[in-house]
Amino acid sequence: MSTTNNFELLSGHHELDTNADQRVMLRFAVTVGNRQTIRYIEVDDSVYPEGWHLEQPTQVEFPPFPTGNWNMARLSRDPRSGQPYIWNATRMNLLGIDRDQLWHNRAIEYSHLVKHDADLKGDGETTDRLMLVSHPNNNERKMVLKIMALPKAIERDLITNEIRAYKAVEGLEIAPKFLGFVTEEGRPIGFLTEYIEGARHPRRDEEEACRQALKRFHRKTGLCHPDNNAGNFILKGDRVYIIDFETAGLPTDEHAFTRDLENFKYSFEVGNFSDEDGDEDEDNYDGYEDEEY
Repeated sequence: MSTTNNFELLSGHHELDTNADQRVMLRFAVTVGNRQTIRYIEVDDSVYPEGWHLEQPTQVEFPPFPTGNWNMARLSRDPRSGQPYIWNATRMNLLGIDRDQLWHNRAIEYSHLVKHDADLKGDGETTDRLMLVSHPNNNERKMVLKIMALPKAIERDLITNEIRAYKAVEGLEIAPKFLGFVTEEGRPIGFLTEYIEGARHPRRDEEEACRQALKRFHRKTGLCHPDNNAGNFILKGDRVYIIDFETAGLPTDEHAFTRDLENFKYSFEVGNFSDEDGDEDEDNYDGYEDEEY
């Protein structure tokens, strides 16, 4: 069997399958010749030391990857040699975003995007789920990419929520501009938004401006935004933008909007704001949502 060692770990995530052992699913870019493809590997829990995926999965030594036309495989420990090996490499129809959610007319293939270094979320997570990218046919303009890094229903549902919210705010200047969808071998997996150069997260004394932006979001879209912590607002000049709509949706009861505003107030009361230490940087926004709160 032909194999290759020319692969790169893109994303890692711990998944719990209630019908089997706990497994880690990983996303790789595999290059054979001059062609790069995306492959997914499910890792048995007995292959590597406990908790390996929570630390630095890039430090783990993976076995050679089989070549061929596959996109999903299993990584186990060979009972005879004791060495990790990849088996059951198959071609599957992977879960993606439902095509009836694709309201924008532009779509770009993931492999055609150019990645840029950025301090994603600052949490050490190994993932290409949130990235700063550009495209050769778009004057190298930087964009923010967000994808479902793994073909899992929970990731598909979160991305779908966000896509619906961006459709609701289209043209309202509430959020960064929605620039199109991202596909992986034709399968819709995410989207692109504008990168607002020089934007920053709010200071504590800008709470009211952010509150008014949230109330306008409620009023114009009819949606709630439960994850409305201070890190999910960005400012440039006199403009306030709201980001990270993964949990946005229709109100579940008559008190939903009130809860949104109460949660927002609490986030400003307990949040850590860098300007209070005198080190606020106007260029500290990296294009991604902040999950410190």
